[in-house]
Amino acid sequence: DAMSAGHVDVVTVDLVYAWELQDYLLPIEASCLPADLLASLKPGLLEHFQTRQGLQMALPMYDAYGIFYYRSDLLHEYNFSEPGPEGWTWDEVTHIARTVKEGETAKHEDTEFDGFIWGGMDYEGLTCVTSELLADMGVDRWIEDDGEIVIAKDPRVKAALKHMAQWVSPLANETAISPVRIFTAEESFVRQRFCQEGRAMFARGWPGMSRICNRLGMAGKFGMVRSPGFARGRGHGTAGGEGL
Repeated sequence: DAMSAGHVDVVTVDLVYAWELQDYLLPIEASCLPADLLASLKPGLLEHFQTRQGLQMALPMYDAYGIFYYRSDLLHEYNFSEPGPEGWTWDEVTHIARTVKEGETAKHEDTEFDGFIWGGMDYEGLTCVTSELLADMGVDRWIEDDGEIVIAKDPRVKAALKHMAQWVSPLANETAISPVRIFTAEESFVRQRFCQEGRAMFARGWPGMSRICNRLGMAGKFGMVRSPGFARGRGHGTAGGEGL
């Protein structure tokens, strides 16, 4: 309302919504910016804040990417090694999560412990997680310029969604690592479960979650690494961030 009434001159905007505000914001002439500023930006970062027509609706203030959190203390307790810079594969994550989940549940029978938590509610968080797995499968484009959604025609999409379903299905005894309530989980649940309660081995989050974990007493007990992939080093993190 404030923007439509002309009461705002400069705003910060999440990259997800930049294109939706094109009726309220004046586009920026990026070509008029100092060359050293443009050269300092990561490749593709400007495009995050562009419409499909190429209008630059904001300039990036900071960027963030989906990242994988793990309990380093429990990793060592159950004799697993720290991940390298390429991260884990999803099969490795499943094995570690199952082992730690079963061990912690046996030690604390009155306390639920989860192997892997993530934002599974029907909101943008689920879109991020799904997009990351589709990218792991090699699906790099699923919306055409005309808006047509083409993923339904790709068998790799079915394989990625089946893999996600196996994280949760009570029938998947060897692969179930996430609680059924994950379908109502947002980022606040992930932060509470992993950072505050310490009842999860793995969590998918954003870099800013590390500050919350440190503040809540988890300093020294967790680590961060690139997202897992179906092959090591192939994991992807969804782009996030804000622009001005």
